[in-house]
Amino acid sequence: GKARVLQQRVCRIDGDMAREANLATVYAAIKDGSIIEKIDSFSSEDLQPFLPLLIFASLSTCDDPSPEAFDVQDKLRSRLMGFVQCNTLVQMADVDVSKVLSELKSVSSEQGITPKGSFKYATPYDKVKTVASALLQLSALSNNDSAITDSSFFGCEYPIDELVCAILTCIRKYPTRFDIHLIVGSVLPLSNAPELITQLLCNMGESMESVVEYLIAAQFPESSLSSKQRAATLLKLMSVDRYLINRSLVRILGSHKNNALALSIMCICLDDSELLTWLLSALLKHHPIAAFIRRPRRPAVKLLHERIAEVVSSLSARKGDSEEEARLAQLLGALRVVANVQLSVDESRSWALFLTRTECKDERYICMALSVLVACPQLIPAYGESDREVEESVVAFFDWLKTRLSSDCSPSLQQFFLLLSIHLHANQTTQLSKLISNVLYFKVKLDTNLLSRFRNLFLRYAMTERELAQQVSSLPVTGTLTIAHKGFLPAHCVAQLLTARSFAKHSIPIHEWLASQIVECRCPVHPAVVELIGAYASSCVPEDTNLIINEPLSEKFIEDLFIGDIVDEVLLVPRLLSFFFMLSLRSRIEKSDPSNSITYPYNLKIESRMPIRYMISVISSRPDDFQALRSPLLRVAAHFYVYMLPDANFLLYDLNVDLSTRSEKSTAPLRESGMEHLLESVCAESTAEGVHHVKRLEWSSLRTQLRSREYVLNAMRLAVKQQMSDPFITSLTHVWNRIENVESVTFLEETITALSGEKITHEMLCEQPLLLCRCKDIVFKSGPLFSCFLRLLSFYESAGRSILAHKLQTAPLSSSNRQEQKAEREELARSLIGAQNSELVQILLEACWRFGDAEVQKLACEHIHQMFIADPVLLKLVHFQGYPVEMIPMAVRLIPSMHICLDFVHEILALADMSKRLFAVVLITELAQMYPIEHSCIRVDLVLDVLWTLCRVLPCDEIFPLLTGVVPALARILTIFPQISDDVTYVLKGISRIATSRIVVSSTVLKPASCPERRLIAEIDKVIATQDNTVSYKRCA
Repeated sequence: GKARVLQQRVCRIDGDMAREANLATVYAAIKDGSIIEKIDSFSSEDLQPFLPLLIFASLSTCDDPSPEAFDVQDKLRSRLMGFVQCNTLVQMADVDVSKVLSELKSVSSEQGITPKGSFKYATPYDKVKTVASALLQLSALSNNDSAITDSSFFGCEYPIDELVCAILTCIRKYPTRFDIHLIVGSVLPLSNAPELITQLLCNMGESMESVVEYLIAAQFPESSLSSKQRAATLLKLMSVDRYLINRSLVRILGSHKNNALALSIMCICLDDSELLTWLLSALLKHHPIAAFIRRPRRPAVKLLHERIAEVVSSLSARKGDSEEEARLAQLLGALRVVANVQLSVDESRSWALFLTRTECKDERYICMALSVLVACPQLIPAYGESDREVEESVVAFFDWLKTRLSSDCSPSLQQFFLLLSIHLHANQTTQLSKLISNVLYFKVKLDTNLLSRFRNLFLRYAMTERELAQQVSSLPVTGTLTIAHKGFLPAHCVAQLLTARSFAKHSIPIHEWLASQIVECRCPVHPAVVELIGAYASSCVPEDTNLIINEPLSEKFIEDLFIGDIVDEVLLVPRLLSFFFMLSLRSRIEKSDPSNSITYPYNLKIESRMPIRYMISVISSRPDDFQALRSPLLRVAAHFYVYMLPDANFLLYDLNVDLSTRSEKSTAPLRESGMEHLLESVCAESTAEGVHHVKRLEWSSLRTQLRSREYVLNAMRLAVKQQMSDPFITSLTHVWNRIENVESVTFLEETITALSGEKITHEMLCEQPLLLCRCKDIVFKSGPLFSCFLRLLSFYESAGRSILAHKLQTAPLSSSNRQEQKAEREELARSLIGAQNSELVQILLEACWRFGDAEVQKLACEHIHQMFIADPVLLKLVHFQGYPVEMIPMAVRLIPSMHICLDFVHEILALADMSKRLFAVVLITELAQMYPIEHSCIRVDLVLDVLWTLCRVLPCDEIFPLLTGVVPALARILTIFPQISDDVTYVLKGISRIATSRIVVSSTVLKPASCPERRLIAEIDKVIATQDNTVSYKRCA
């Protein structure tokens, strides 16, 4: 075959080199300048191919006049005198080439060539002339293979050293006419071109690299003689100068062409280690050589198969460990998967035996061998095939691995083997492909059917599921686990077995291991930990067909974890992970089948002692540290604790800066003794000293303020009991707001106890937020304390709505009429929330009117405004219920959303209750004064029509209580809308007549001047008298 021919040719070249001379050794001495020193150590046969070069060196003039330089020349010349052909070569080197070229121009090309058979006997001058003429003819033939033969060149066998000397003479003395690249390309079709070009370039070392690049870049048809000669020449040149191999391979592979040449160079010129490196690199980069290797009939590919077989055999027989075994295993996998090499039965057998060696203890080789066996399961014969040697080797390899893992094994190998076992047990082809691809550094796509043979042997002889679970449970936890940890971790193994419920199936406890790993986690959080916690939460809840579950984290472990400083950075990640586990567990329990009768294992009071808002705020403000945990934690937190999510108050300052630094205004650290002085000064009513200490606390860092929470609560208790200065209370509430943003709900409970003097729990407030109104009166008289009250009120309003919505989602429904039950429950929930909110608005309005503090009124109305904006229906509900008429001016003035009442106030005016009608008239009047727009004018016009109609159709006794209240409102309308003053005056006069008629009807009884009728008449007369004689306008349409 062609491969055998190519190999024989290469062997012949190597044999000729060994017989003629050690070209590489002499060339290396010439290249590094040590040839003169070593010239006596070389034999005549070694030096003969380099005679032209040495002769030219001996004839060159010496620029150095020192005696040492002349000694070198004498030594060289004396050695050359030992060669018979020395005189001839010297005479050839001394030929005048310019004279030769002149003579060639004057004769025909045929006459310029020495006749056949006479070259050997020609004079040196004629030999140079003959070679020069032949070179010129070869250049004219333009590399036409069919026109170039040895007979047309010289016609007889010629001494190659004389020919090389003649060519070298032409090139050296006339380089512009004789170009080395052109000469090499011209003689390439000759049968002995590799030997000729190699010996020529050995005498022209400065041109060897450029000629090699020229040959690589030359384009020849693949089957042409020049292409084959080019390959043989390059291989011979690289055997002389190994420095050319790497540069040539880089050039050939970079061009994505000449794949056969590149593969031949790798197989012939490279040693085993270099072959593994170059071929593996090309395959991992998906070079086109991979597609070339798929064609098994090509000679270079057959040569590759033979060379790989030699390397496999060589390394299989080697004792000891080296990195070459691992690289060979990786290369075998790449050849089979990337290049899709077709293997013979013998090759499959030898590869499988190499991959299951037990003599090599290198862990990288073990990982690579296992990965290749998984990626190439065809290497293991199927059931019923006669070759039992491979199966026995695989079984022995698995037994040896089991022993190795139980005795001396690195954590990385153990974790890889465990992950491999886990994926094979669970038959997770996708995850297994990803694992194997990460090890082999190329993509592997597995077929479940083809993998079944290997999987069965592995599960039978390597590791059972129980052994696997026990091995994983005994793994050490990863200390200070962060995202910086790379590779396979124990957390990966445990997560996979939790997903498969292997621990629960074999009653192997794992909760203590998980608790230990959680404690060791740090920022930035590793994604494997988040996956681990999610798998653990799922394994603690029964599945539809699998009721076996794992034991969750102990309640004591979680309680102990949250004891101590809230902002402890060391415990931050463990606390977040534990909180994430609890919420994930609750979520999965709610989604599970109710027939499983599993309950939440933790007391809900534990969560009330957790700084949930601080933890959620931290992961929101530090996304880089919690990138993997942020989304899943916020998702479950928003499901259960939407009212705990960061609000606008949190966005007012940077939590990270606040925790790490203090304000520049802080003069000195505030210690515990300073807080004791604060309480002493407050108790002793020393106002100035108390303000001084609380100001220092206000400008302290958040860490200091959190440590002072008890003192802040005690100070609030004292502030409620006795009168405090406004600066003291303002600074105190500012500190309270900072602490409240990050503390647990226990702090809120204690604050409410301090403000009300009663023990009101968090659960009670979530169900009935109005219990907050039991606070002392001083809270409603002080703006700063009232702001704390509103902060608590907003929190528990949101908490109540969230908990009620959650109950609606999770409450079970009967099998019949589910949609109707759901709609009914939602309607009841809306009614309950609406009743609570309307009652709250009434209470806040009453507090504003009762205590009369301007700052309290402003804060309360701002809160009411937010409630009205959030739920416009609430605004309508409150005004249909009504409130004291005296509060209307304040409400219209301080609540911007009151203008919405213009849309429905006419409905209140239409009610039968006279007090409601009076409420509507006053409300319209205040709105008209606040918003003197056309819409208000329309409503005023409606009031006038309604009043006039009522005056005509209702009895005096029934209408009179309403009239006494609307006259002041009508008087204000005159100044707001002068264009309807005539209509207002007409209505006022009608009211005056009604009052007069009441007096006339009751004339039997003497009416004093202070009676309601006379006061009403006097008030109307006064209003009319104050009106100017203005132009009357038509009533507003």
